[in-house]
Amino acid sequence: MKYKKVINVIVSGFGAAGATFLLQVFLSHKLSIDQFGIYSAATSILTILGPFASVGISGLFLREACVHIDKETKYWSIALKCLGITVLLSFIVSQFLFAKYNLNLIESLALASYYFPLSLQYLGVALAQSRNDFLKVSLTQVLLPSLRLILVLVSFFYPADLKTILLLLVLSHAISFVFLFASINKVLSFGYIRVKQDFSEVLKFFKQSCYYSLNGSINVAQIQLSTIVAIFYFGTIGAGLYSSATTLLTACYILPNMIFGTYFLPKYHKLSNDPSSKTLLIKHSFVAFLSGIVFAIAVVICTKYLIGIIYPKAFMKSSDILNILSFSLPFRFFSTALGASLLSAHSIRQKVFASFTAIALQVLFIVVIPKNGIVSLAYSFLFSEIMTSVFYYFIFMGHIRKLSLKTTVSI
Repeated sequence: MKYKKVINVIVSGFGAAGATFLLQVFLSHKLSIDQFGIYSAATSILTILGPFASVGISGLFLREACVHIDKETKYWSIALKCLGITVLLSFIVSQFLFAKYNLNLIESLALASYYFPLSLQYLGVALAQSRNDFLKVSLTQVLLPSLRLILVLVSFFYPADLKTILLLLVLSHAISFVFLFASINKVLSFGYIRVKQDFSEVLKFFKQSCYYSLNGSINVAQIQLSTIVAIFYFGTIGAGLYSSATTLLTACYILPNMIFGTYFLPKYHKLSNDPSSKTLLIKHSFVAFLSGIVFAIAVVICTKYLIGIIYPKAFMKSSDILNILSFSLPFRFFSTALGASLLSAHSIRQKVFASFTAIALQVLFIVVIPKNGIVSLAYSFLFSEIMTSVFYYFIFMGHIRKLSLKTTVSI
């Protein structure tokens, strides 16, 4: 039964990622490379701000719901209030950023509508995780990307430009929102948002959730930042090429994300806080690192074949980018597994600092891009992934040493 739950989560994770991947591939054929570059850069902004809008709230709710089972309703009410704030902030910020790509107001609003169903998806997954309902986890995380793909595929039967595609996406977002809202409301009512709490409690929760939000956004930004930068250094064609490579790369992230970020995460929250339990986590991380090596080898071997069969001929140059990016997979797998075990309030703060430092180093590396071409974007990302895994390792080992010291003193 336990392995069946894991398999369900992994299958649905690949289904969700597969739908997102197929959507990108379809649009690379449907749109011109210029329009695809604009769409990819705008989507990168959504992908970075999306975790800020919802990962922090849902992640902290999951932690509190697992640790304080009797206070689930209280934290649900607080989470809903905070979620409204973060989604609104992300929606407003994105409007200013989209203006840089010469998108009109309707197009910008259409893109930003993605935050509403996405926030419910994260919250619904967290609620199902807290109750060990992994079938519900699977269904919740696959709904939004599947509907986005299905409705956009309608445009296969007639000519469609970027504006038409965005309107189809808005429709998929609206349908997803209704279904997710109804599904979640059956388990834990949204009416609890009216429960009164002290402002200090809401503010405390919001501050704590910001660490989760920032860490999630920064980790996503490490890969999406390069697509955003590419459009300024190398134009919309450069952004399209880079995005096609990163789409294939991020498809490889699904396995560790589902295993450690979805299945093991609530179990890690409930794990006893002692050195013997924590050593199991480092073993998981090294297994993930070895799995990443296997994935990296497979990607390098299949790169030209995959890009040649999936994308139009104009995208063949992205194979060089993907070859470089593939070397980051062992480090991403390792940091995903180890990062899932760094759950205390103190560790979250350290994770945010580590992730911020890594992306700051990535930005510094990007300064040399004009001299070395678009592949420098890939090298900067590889460098930041290595640094993130190193930082996470030292944070974890420092935590282990503190636990060991406490055990020795108590004895």
